[in-house]
Amino acid sequence: MGKLGRRLVFVLLSLSLTLMGISLAVNATATNWKGKLAKQSAEKTRLTTDLDILTKAIEVEQIEIKNAQELKASQDKSYGDRIRQVNVDLQKAKTTLAKTHTDYQASQITFQNDLKIQEQVTANLQKLQAQIAALEKQKASFVTQNEELNDLVSQLEREVQELTRSETLLKSK
Repeated sequence: MGKLGRRLVFVLLSLSLTLMGISLAVNATATNWKGKLAKQSAEKTRLTTDLDILTKAIEVEQIEIKNAQELKASQDKSYGDRIRQVNVDLQKAKTTLAKTHTDYQASQITFQNDLKIQEQVTANLQKLQAQIAALEKQKASFVTQNEELNDLVSQLEREVQELTRSETLLKSK
């Protein structure tokens, strides 16, 4: 085979490859356009239906958002009123607590003063009790002395009576 044969083989190979490529392209483009159109129409119908459902859902959601915003506004107002009332009550409680604290401090000072007075009274009471105990001892000793004196007086009275009797007897004799 000469040069011409090689060139012819090369031309035949190139030609067969080109024709095979064209036949593949024709086969690829020869699709069922009617079936594809039907598929796309069905897909469009499905997507349109989904779009309508989503549009209705969006409308419902917008109504719910509007209702929620109205509810939020009313709750904000209600909570604002409650918060103001709680702040007023808190301020009153703080004022009352401050007054109570001041009263407590004054009471504590009064209590400390009363405690000092009580300690002084207790000390005075202990002194008085000691004095009472001493006076009771003195009383006991006075009672004892009084009894001794009474005994002595009784004894002296008896002696005086005896002496008067003796005197009368002596006078009578």
